[in-house]
Amino acid sequence: MITAAFMTLKQLSELSVPSEIRNAKIKRTFLGREDHGILTAYIVLEGDAWGTVYGGMMTSHLGNWVDCVTRLLGCTWEELPGKLVRCAFSRNHVVFIGHPIDDKWFCQLEETK
Repeated sequence: MITAAFMTLKQLSELSVPSEIRNAKIKRTFLGREDHGILTAYIVLEGDAWGTVYGGMMTSHLGNWVDCVTRLLGCTWEELPGKLVRCAFSRNHVVFIGHPIDDKWFCQLEETK
């Protein structure tokens, strides 16, 4: 269950120190089962000369994760492609995603506790 889904960058920095923040656009989304058969949800992020995915295999908290991502950006799942998002990196991995203007961040690691 979600204990602290939305935080400020200062609060998130106390959990893990982001090495870099980059802007990205959500290129596409996935919600379903892949070859492994486990429910999976992720967003494909595309930045300036880089790209990655955020999300992954889910079990009981899939709905909470989708709800947090859509509430963060103020849209439905279907409206996510094309939305701008900020990405906080640590060791070349996106650890938090943030609203493109507001100091509002979602921490997937915190969400899965």
